[in-house]
Amino acid sequence: MAKAAILCLDATFKTSPRGSYQTLYVHGLTENSDVTKAEWHMLLMAIMTDKEETSYNIIVTTILSAWKRLDLTPKFERLHIDFEPAMQSAFKKLGGAEKLKGCFFHFAQNIYGHARSLGLTRFYLLRGKYTQIRLYMKLLMALPLLSKEDIQLVWKYRLKDFHNYLCPEDYDPFTDGPWPTSQLQKLSTYVEKWINREGSILDLSNLIR
Repeated sequence: MAKAAILCLDATFKTSPRGSYQTLYVHGLTENSDVTKAEWHMLLMAIMTDKEETSYNIIVTTILSAWKRLDLTPKFERLHIDFEPAMQSAFKKLGGAEKLKGCFFHFAQNIYGHARSLGLTRFYLLRGKYTQIRLYMKLLMALPLLSKEDIQLVWKYRLKDFHNYLCPEDYDPFTDGPWPTSQLQKLSTYVEKWINREGSILDLSNLIR
C-alpha cells in the first residue's frame, strides 16, 4: 500500500458479513514484476461495525503503525475517497489533505440523489420542454472535470444563475404544469456549497491515470 502510486478507498454494505455494518476496501495501482505496466490490486479490507470517525481512525492508526514498523514511506500521489466527512477527516492523516481527491461517480451520484429528493429526477428523465433541465444537471455533475480555479469561474459567470433561464418560451404552466423553479434554486444552492469547500477534493482535472 505504501508503494502504490494511486490509492482508491470506498466502503460498501453489500459484501459485509452478518452482524457488521460495512466493509471498507483500499485498492492501489502498484507495479507488477511480471508485467511491464502497473496493475490495480486490493490492498486492504476492514470489516466495520459503524462508520464513525473513531472507527476510521483505528484503521488509519493501524496502517501508519505498520508503515512505521516496516520503515516504509508512502509514495502515493493521491487518494481517491468518498465525500463522507468522517472518512475524509480520518484518512487525510495518511498523506495530508492535499492528496485527497474525490470520486467522479460518487459526486454525480450525490447530485442525482439530491435532485431526486427535490423531485427533479422526473424532469431529468423527460425530454421535450424539459431537456434543458437534463442538460443543466449534467453540467453540474461534470464540474469536477475542471480545475479548481475554472470551477469557480464557470460557476460564477455561467452556472450559478443558469437555472433561471431553463424554462422555454413556449412553456405553459396551465397545460404543462408548474415549472420547478424552487427545486432548481435549491439544487443550485446545494452545489454551490460543494464547490466552496476547502482543499482540492473536488478537482479531478488533469488526472492522467
